[in-house]
Amino acid sequence: MKKRQKFILIAILMLLVSASVGGAYAYWAGTVNAPAQKDDTIAINIGEGKAIDTVLTVNGDGGAAGQVLVPTGQTANSVDPESGSLTEKVTVVYTVGWTGVTGATGTLNVAKGDVTIDSSATHAGLVNVTITDASTAITTGTNVTVTVEVTLTEPADKTAYTEIAGKAIAIPLTFNVVPN
Repeated sequence: MKKRQKFILIAILMLLVSASVGGAYAYWAGTVNAPAQKDDTIAINIGEGKAIDTVLTVNGDGGAAGQVLVPTGQTANSVDPESGSLTEKVTVVYTVGWTGVTGATGTLNVAKGDVTIDSSATHAGLVNVTITDASTAITTGTNVTVTVEVTLTEPADKTAYTEIAGKAIAIPLTFNVVPN
């Protein structure tokens, strides 16, 4: 009888050990994921000058250097803003660099998109944008400066003035390099 009890005890212990090992394996298999598949394809772009889009914001929150744009000749007739200062012209200077093949040359082009005032194009014609060096030569490793000047034409009536006064002016700009 004692041999039989020992045999049963050993069989139960072996069953418990195998259940423990199987349970631990099942636990790890359920929580540890196989590594993600990797793609051995490597993409190399040589001398590619992609267009860069940005938006210059004048007036409103986040406007250019806290300046509030007023129509030309109207600074003395305008109410000082709660924050920032009145100006008749906002000037922003962009420094543009091109990286790639050393010594490569190209043409930097800067294009203005559709201007909006407070997300509306209704009075956008009152905004005057001048881009200096909108199309200029560029060489990799050297920087080029592009100046953007923004002025505002006086609205024709009080209704138009009320619709644009102190509102954010958004000027989309696209910078693009065309290699020679």
